[in-house]
Amino acid sequence: FYLNGERFKLISGSIHYFRVPPDYWQDRLVKLKNMGCNTVETYIPWNGHEPHKGKFCFTGLYDVEAFVRLAQSRSEERRVGK
Repeated sequence: FYLNGERFKLISGSIHYFRVPPDYWQDRLVKLKNMGCNTVETYIPWNGHEPHKGKFCFTGLYDVEAFVRLAQSRSEERRVGK
């Protein structure tokens, strides 16, 4: 894989954001990085985001936007501190 014209090896780990209290997301992202991962993967459990037809939940454990933004901010911190 090439990133910005340079060889880059993806080493991925998975975090199920909806199974981890939001207060621990940053800690888990740090631990993922400390294990040698440079990529985080997750999936979106639609049954949690739409528990009843037409009723949506994107808060608390299901705040996928907050999780992705946190992961993105951690990535940007690493690029600046490269």
